[in-house]
Amino acid sequence: MVHPNSAPRKKQSVQTDGVEATGAVMPKLHRGQPTNTTPPVRASSRQDSDWWGLLPQVQRQGHAIWLPLSDTAMVSLLQAMQQAQPSADLVSDEHQPSPAETGLLQALRRDPPLLFYALLGYASELDQHDEADLVCLTDLARHLNASMIAAFSAGEWMLAAPKVDQSQQRHWSRLLAKLPALDQVDGRQNASDSALVSLAELDDDPQQEALQQWIQQLPDWVAVLCPEVDAALFDGLPEVYFDSEVDTATGVDRPDATGSALLQRAAQFADQRRVNERSIERLANQKNLQSAQQLAYGLSHEINNPLANISGRAQALQRDESDAARLESLKQIDRQVYRAFDMIAGLMFYANPPKPVVSSVKLRELFGAIQTEFDEFAESLQIDFQVIESADDFTVQADREMVLEAIRVLVRNAFEAVGQGGSVHVQSNATHLATAGKPQVAAVEIRVADSGPGLDPAASRHAFDPFYSGREAGRGLGLGLCRAHRVAQLHNAKVEVSSGLAGCQAMLTIPLLASS
Repeated sequence: MVHPNSAPRKKQSVQTDGVEATGAVMPKLHRGQPTNTTPPVRASSRQDSDWWGLLPQVQRQGHAIWLPLSDTAMVSLLQAMQQAQPSADLVSDEHQPSPAETGLLQALRRDPPLLFYALLGYASELDQHDEADLVCLTDLARHLNASMIAAFSAGEWMLAAPKVDQSQQRHWSRLLAKLPALDQVDGRQNASDSALVSLAELDDDPQQEALQQWIQQLPDWVAVLCPEVDAALFDGLPEVYFDSEVDTATGVDRPDATGSALLQRAAQFADQRRVNERSIERLANQKNLQSAQQLAYGLSHEINNPLANISGRAQALQRDESDAARLESLKQIDRQVYRAFDMIAGLMFYANPPKPVVSSVKLRELFGAIQTEFDEFAESLQIDFQVIESADDFTVQADREMVLEAIRVLVRNAFEAVGQGGSVHVQSNATHLATAGKPQVAAVEIRVADSGPGLDPAASRHAFDPFYSGREAGRGLGLGLCRAHRVAQLHNAKVEVSSGLAGCQAMLTIPLLASS
């Protein structure tokens, strides 16, 4: 018998080499040289005690069965999935095993829990009226190959999986150490040239005896995580027999290149995922731009006129107001109106920017304008603001006002990050810039560094997204860095932000026209 308390064998017809056998005959087994009938005990090794999680649960008469995933099973399953056999017949005796099925067949001979998983899965899909009392290893491998992708890709079993501790892993390792290694057991020598052997010969076969020991231990493996499952639950399982013609004379070790092939496949999947993410990002940017355009046009038509009316009334009231407190309130109303105008203008610029008016622009002149604009503001906040001019007077071909606005945005962003009492430094240096599909060109890098808190991961990911702001609500639409990014796009330039050991730095890199 192959498992405890199994029912008597029923008559079954099996086909081998075109010969049909019924009743007391079986297909010819794999033959080896004469050997000791006592199966060798599995040698203890690191490989035998490496467990990488759990196999998907299998249902047996309403009970969830959990079995461990070994490194042998993991590599074999990954290799089979890589070969992507989309489907296979549940039972197919007339075709040669595919490469994926051959790899799984070898794994079933080496890994008890994978064999148990394949057997339970095979039995669970048999119709209650379609009983089978015998199943060969090849059919188990074919069924496993056909069902594994659907079983592993379903996410529910991962949520239901129990936690595994070290004591349970050690228990599995002890069970594994007690079992004979099937790949080290030869089949019995038979002097007969007949293509068929009797059931008695099957029971006397050393490989079959070793396989019986595996199946008899199935309840012990299941009890590690499912102690409530009674051993009688496994009565009536199909009996497993050897039919493999896989040559085991040289062992069943994995080919040397298997790991390399799996890593290559994983890298290809990762590369494809990056391509998909870039495509999604491009679509998202298009959607953002379309949304911004619709919003900008709506704001310009529906809000600009009321804002202009509010500003005009506030300015008129200021002329006749003598109370200092009320006068300051009216001025504050006017300032907030202009702030709203600036927001709408920024949104309009992002959604539908004007065509750049290109001219030769000296960077030193732009730095002087930035210094003048922010000196007083920096002093009021006690910020150490420095514009460090380069020894080279860089000249870029660009729209002066757009580039000035981009630098202004980066500086203003740095001031807001620092708050009060920190430092903001602006400087430039020569570099090179490579754009998509074009060779590297000489460029100038404008660097704005601050001593603020830096960027958290979320802010880094969304720094240039429209409408995103890492500040509290009510402090803008988050279009500042987005406008700088738009300017960079219009000038074949690049803008980046990064967080360092202290603070943050933003870099605007623009192609050079010439330098003197």
